[in-house]
Amino acid sequence: MAVQIARFDDAQLHANALAGWDQSYYQITAGRIECSLLQVAVEGLHVFRETFTQRVAQYGSAPKGAVSFAVPLHVPGDATLQGRKFERHSLHALASREDFVFHVAEGMETLILTIDASELAELLDCMQSTWSVHKHRRRSLSPNPQCYANAIRNLTEAFCAATQNDAMSSSLYAQKMFRHSMLGILLDVLTDEDPNLKTDLTDAVRCDLVRRSREIVLAGGAEPVTVLDLCRILRVSRRTLQNSFQQVAKMTPLGYLRAIRLSEVRRALMSSPREALSIGDAAARFGFFHLSHFTADYKSLFGELPSDTRRFGGSRLSTFH
Repeated sequence: MAVQIARFDDAQLHANALAGWDQSYYQITAGRIECSLLQVAVEGLHVFRETFTQRVAQYGSAPKGAVSFAVPLHVPGDATLQGRKFERHSLHALASREDFVFHVAEGMETLILTIDASELAELLDCMQSTWSVHKHRRRSLSPNPQCYANAIRNLTEAFCAATQNDAMSSSLYAQKMFRHSMLGILLDVLTDEDPNLKTDLTDAVRCDLVRRSREIVLAGGAEPVTVLDLCRILRVSRRTLQNSFQQVAKMTPLGYLRAIRLSEVRRALMSSPREALSIGDAAARFGFFHLSHFTADYKSLFGELPSDTRRFGGSRLSTFH
């Protein structure tokens, strides 16, 4: 995993820092420019957030073998991508090696996600979605405003958490959870308008999906199994999985998987001394990259903070009488 936080006083130096992108940046309004770049790269996913204090024209081609999505976070002025208006509630996609022209407004902040094209296509197929970058490349997506606002917030939170967690750099499992978290949020937007083709599932089928999900999670060993993993293996949509878990287990599949992984962290902590395994490393081992969320979820499930859990050869820091 690679994380970079950088500032530049030249637009092209900023462009050169983005691996995989063949592009030229041109400052086109007068005045000293300040460019900020925050990027995270893991296998199959490159995410970066960029801001410019001057208007910039970007010319280039998107990375090979990937689909890239431009998510507007803050658009204080007129901006266009491929000649189409780039505004707050729009989502734009670029195909592999697609040439692009992006005119960025002064003070604009954008989040760019570049995703392995084959993985995205497989997941969309599993979810019975008809969306494809080639089918929609000539127009921007206009998702449900509330759904999209939630997605932007969740994408931003997950991205910021990944940049602030030191354990991410050494844990492939945490990197996988980050990638699947970002992918899942994006897929919710892309499939929001798609009909769910399996609304007529029987109770027995729903129960079987939950049972098989549990077996897959337990067979996965230490590697965390995500909702996207279950969709791929079971060949069902996220919505089908969601409905099945709500009907049978009275909880979301995400909550179910989280409870299992939290239990594994707890067992790891209880079976090791404090000096041998830190809480952060234990959390990362089972795919938790957002440490504040991990702590809150842990306390909610077990009624105590991770630091209060009894460790091997020791005792809880606090006791109840």
